[in-house]
Amino acid sequence: MTGSLAGVDGNVSNLAVASINATGDAPVLVTSHVRATPEQLAATVREAKKNRAPMRALDRSRRATNTRQYALSKKQQVRAIRRSAAGLPAKTVSVAGGARVSNAAGVPKQAYRRDTLSHAYRNTRADHAAAASSTAHRKAAFARHTAQTIVAVHGPNIVVEDCDIRTWQRRWGAGIAAFTPGRMLAALGHECTAAGGALVKASTFTTALSQHCTCGARAKKNLSQRWHACGCGIEGDRDLMSAALATAVTLTDTDDPRAATIDPVLRSRLHAAVLAGRTQNFPVTGNSSTAQQEGPIRSTIHHNPECSGTGEDGSQKNLASAGHGERPAQSRHRPHGYTWGRRRSRRKSNTPTIQHRHNRLTNQS
Repeated sequence: MTGSLAGVDGNVSNLAVASINATGDAPVLVTSHVRATPEQLAATVREAKKNRAPMRALDRSRRATNTRQYALSKKQQVRAIRRSAAGLPAKTVSVAGGARVSNAAGVPKQAYRRDTLSHAYRNTRADHAAAASSTAHRKAAFARHTAQTIVAVHGPNIVVEDCDIRTWQRRWGAGIAAFTPGRMLAALGHECTAAGGALVKASTFTTALSQHCTCGARAKKNLSQRWHACGCGIEGDRDLMSAALATAVTLTDTDDPRAATIDPVLRSRLHAAVLAGRTQNFPVTGNSSTAQQEGPIRSTIHHNPECSGTGEDGSQKNLASAGHGERPAQSRHRPHGYTWGRRRSRRKSNTPTIQHRHNRLTNQS
């Protein structure tokens, strides 16, 4: 799509893409949703199932050849105590099932690189590395093919929010493995550069794309709200709405994401296109012949005069969970009165730990 402005909104399990004509009196908003295909999901499940057996074999082999570096499991300790109380001789344990022997700081006393490795371990590790390389090549091929299709449909000039993919990996590790949005965005950047354009990043603090509407209204949405519905009548998928608003982002310095702002002129032009119904969706994943037969269809972003929301911008509250099925962000459960320097002692603990170094109550007293 020559001479177009495009935007991308990355998510854990999908990418939302939108583009609009840079020139012309009747611009058309084109949207696309990139998701992992059923074949990819099935392949991911098969590969994970095949990897479990080699990983267990590698762990058993390392434990068997480095018995002094591992402690006994609880069951093995109970059995040793029971045999000692009965006057039976101690039983030799060939594979200890406990944790790695570490110091008080949790650092292993012997580095893993100094462990003794058997020939079976080395052979299994080589087979496992070959399987992992095959998986990486498959995902890279899908990302490259999808990026080429996105650039062909939406153009090489794309704006994406400046997000840290590592945060998604820590929170949704299993859910992000099948789609790998980081690999997808990297491939998209290479294709944009090869086509003569660029993939630029916009700061979420200066743009807040997911909190805006094309009419200019802004209201805070929780991560669990996946549908945008504004009082002006504009409604649609939240990710696609963010991608559409990214087409109205301008940067005074393309190397600095903080220099990004929403251009009111481009936003008004986008709003007029949605009000006029000049929106369509174009599939970019799946079988290419099937996508060509389907052709452009109506986008989920549209104007509904009967739309009325519950928030300042009409955003609906109780809808699908964050990430289209993944677990939403959990609250920190901070007790009343302590607002500084508090954190959880464990990820699953609801009881925070007080850090007395920055205790405002002490300073005030």
